[in-house]
Amino acid sequence: MMIVVERQRIWRIIMMLLLFVILGVLYLAARHEREARMSNPTIGVVARIPEMPVEHIDRGSAQVLVQPASAVRFDEYRMERDRVRAMQIDLLRAAAAESGISEARKTQLTTELLALLKRNEREMQAESLLRAKGFSDAVVVLADDTASVVLPEVLQQEEAGLVGELVSRVANVSLERIAIIDGAGDA
Repeated sequence: MMIVVERQRIWRIIMMLLLFVILGVLYLAARHEREARMSNPTIGVVARIPEMPVEHIDRGSAQVLVQPASAVRFDEYRMERDRVRAMQIDLLRAAAAESGISEARKTQLTTELLALLKRNEREMQAESLLRAKGFSDAVVVLADDTASVVLPEVLQQEEAGLVGELVSRVANVSLERIAIIDGAGDA
């Protein structure tokens, strides 16, 4: 029994080290890509409008909150979100794998894990759709019933409405529960 416990512990340590190595490689790749973009000033240049105050976008009865994003670092946002998400997934998997827990608890943990994976999928879908709509980059973070969207561009009212509607549809979050942080603070 003791040998099995030690093997499990060693296996978990190896998996955590592997996770850190993968995250390190991803970080270095993102850093290299960012440096390459910065060395070529014609790539990724976005015209900036002077800083704008926080504004509320009225789309019928719902409102979408738009705040300025200052010094947005999309790769770091994504990596931090993914790092936290990976830790949550590991904790849920480890808890579900523990011996001696009830089937009801195991089912609950599996349900939480599936919800977390589905949330991750919806975040990636929303980010991809926003890029497909012409935005240079986007980070979407979903919580239980809210969504935060970070974009480098300064948004006009119509664009903010489009972003809100798209994220609302993909993430199944009401418009008034979506916060949009745009690039107005970078001017």
